[in-house]
Amino acid sequence: MKNKYIAAVVAASLLTVGIAYAAITPSERELKFIELGRLQEQLEEHHGAAEYHRGQVEDHQQGWVQVNEAKLSLEGELFPQASQ
Repeated sequence: MKNKYIAAVVAASLLTVGIAYAAITPSERELKFIELGRLQEQLEEHHGAAEYHRGQVEDHQQGWVQVNEAKLSLEGELFPQASQ
């Protein structure tokens, strides 16, 4: 009799644990929403990095243009025949 009681208590405990686990475990749909949120965060991070680097590239291109114009101007003064 005692063994049946222990078995019933263990079975009830396992059932309770199973129900509790099912209650805290996200469903497949919830997991997809979690993944969607994670992907959105990554997208925003990459977009921010791209914008940052795009700004750096534009700054370097502008700097290159200024330096090249100064170089060409100075070459024109030093070598007037070559620029004609």
